[in-house]
Order: sequence, then structure tokens, then C-alpha cells
Amino acid sequence: YHWPVIGYMPDIAAATLDDVRDFFATHYAPNNAVLTLAGDFDPTAALDRVDTWFGNIPSGRPRPAVSLPATVHAVSREVMRDRVQLSRVYLAYRAPAYGQREWYAGALLALALAGGKAAPMFQDLVYRRELAQDVGIYLYPTELEAMLLVVGTAKPGVEPAALEAALRQHIASATAVPLPDETIDRVRRRLLTAACSELESLDSRAEMLSQATTFFGDPGAHRRELEIYASLDANEIQSFAARHLGSTDPAVLHVIPEEAA
Repeated sequence: YHWPVIGYMPDIAAATLDDVRDFFATHYAPNNAVLTLAGDFDPTAALDRVDTWFGNIPSGRPRPAVSLPATVHAVSREVMRDRVQLSRVYLAYRAPAYGQREWYAGALLALALAGGKAAPMFQDLVYRRELAQDVGIYLYPTELEAMLLVVGTAKPGVEPAALEAALRQHIASATAVPLPDETIDRVRRRLLTAACSELESLDSRAEMLSQATTFFGDPGAHRRELEIYASLDANEIQSFAARHLGSTDPAVLHVIPEEAA
């Protein structure tokens, strides 16, 4: 999670053929892959064809263990000038790994605060106070730990610092006051609708099965996710906010137009 997936040019240029072979042997192997078949077919015949085409490929070496530091000691804050028309503010918080119960509490919170134009953060910052052009909260489904990202695009003439303060107000409120039950119910219905829509096409079903197997070793793990969403209450969601959004400072990035330098 420390660098882009595609890497940096100096690292790519310095890679040797042995480095590339070692990476391929470790990661591009059957024991580090999931094959999902979706469609109208005979399972026995399909598995026979899978064995014909892939059965003789040897397993690769085990993936090396990876860990993350328990704490981040330095507060990260940067200003980046770019060829953009409007300023944008990013607040990034560390969160539990995808699959943990707390992760789903965070997903409910993100959708409740900024999931659509009727959400309170959108209503307040875009319509009422007119500080932002748009706002959003994203909780990434990543394996070692997750990142909750709060994003706001400032309206013309609005200073990034003012927008950041307003975004932090909403985060602070979520740590102090539980969400109303009707809000949680509304968000739950949206998540259930989205989950059902993923069953409407074969490609989305295949992706759902593959993701569940990759993360959890269980193709049916998405059923467990829906059960978790159904059982979460306002106190658990507030506890997530207090623990992960209220106890530490986020990494902050302001992207501003070049002419504002």
C-alpha cells in the first residue's frame, strides 16, 4: 500500500530478469489465483476441461508474509499544485481490514454521511453552506487494512482550509452522536439493493464469487456480509467513528490550482 501498483520508473528500470522471474513465480501461479466459471453449463464437464487446460501447471512458491506498522508517528499534510480549476481536499484515515466487522460499520457510516445528494454532508456543504461542489466518503476493501477517504471539491472562491474544517465538523459529529435508526435502515436498504443488483448478470456474479474466494476462501462470504450489515446498530457505527476517525489525525492533502500558488 506504500507505492502505486504499477511502480515507479526508477524501480522498473532497475529490475533484473531474475527479479521479474521471481515475482512471476510467486504471484502468477494456481495457488495464488481464483478461477470462476459462471453460466449455463454442466459442472462435471466444465471441471474436466479446467483440469485439461490448467491441471498440469505447478504451484508457485508461497507469498511472503506482509505486515503493516501498528502506528504512524508523523502527521502527514501536503499541498499539491496542479492543472485543476477547483481546489480539492482529501482526508485519509486508517481503518480495519476488509472483512472485519468494524469495516462494515465504516461502510454504513460512509454511505450514511455522504452517499448521495440527500446525505447530510452533501446537503450541508453543497446546498446549505455552499462550500463544496461535491463531497464523498470512500472506504476501500483492502486486505491488510483499509483506508477511509473523505473528499471534498471546493466551490470557486472557497479556501481549502475552510472546506477541510467543515468536513472535519461532520466527522467529529459522527464520533459524538449516534446515527438515527431511520438513517441506518435507509442505508441498509441501499446496500441490500446494490447486493441484489450484482446478481442480475453473470459477470458481476463471477466477480462477486472471485472476490469472496480471494479475500476469505469462501465463495459464499457475501451472504455473511449481508448478515453483518443487518445486525449492525447505531452504537457500533459510532464506536467505529470514535475509534478510527476521532482518535487520530488523518493524512491531509490539498490540491490547488497552479494559478493560486
